[in-house]
Amino acid sequence: MWRELEAVARDSSFREAMQSKAKHFVTAMIDASHAPGLPRRTIALHRLVVVPRTLVAGRMRSVLRRRLSSDMMATLDPHVREFFLEQLVVELDAAISTHRPSTSRPVLTHEAWACVGHHADYEWVDPIFSGPGWGGHLLMFEFPAQGLARRARKDLDQAACEIQASLGNISRQQRQALIQIAVDGLPRATA
Repeated sequence: MWRELEAVARDSSFREAMQSKAKHFVTAMIDASHAPGLPRRTIALHRLVVVPRTLVAGRMRSVLRRRLSSDMMATLDPHVREFFLEQLVVELDAAISTHRPSTSRPVLTHEAWACVGHHADYEWVDPIFSGPGWGGHLLMFEFPAQGLARRARKDLDQAACEIQASLGNISRQQRQALIQIAVDGLPRATA
């Protein structure tokens, strides 16, 4: 298995494709921020959205299967290919987690969005459906181009705490329904 992966990794076009995947992961985060039905608040005319990590992972898996399963990875055993694609999604999510995003240390993305929170403990869907380790959510904020004034940052902190606390009031059935609404309301993932 490792020899197969090493042979594919030596291909320069494959390395270039891998480097572009971070951008695709961020795009999946931003796309999911637009999903209908997800808990959200507005702070100074900018949206704060709770984005389940399983939603981002699902969109990213779809993109990766289409983009990397073609020519570059066609020679790999299908099980090795699936292992690699899943590990790539895990590592991209871990890169966000490692930065420990917060309202005072946001992970800025393109399209004026920023990740201001990464929480892994909240269970949106049964792990049987999402896979182990995909609980929790991201807090995505539509970041103003001019940055946040001190007062707006305090409002964002308060809204982030309130929205986190409100998640405890959502039943298991409601959480699964919210995910279904979000998935159904998003356009098909393309990248």
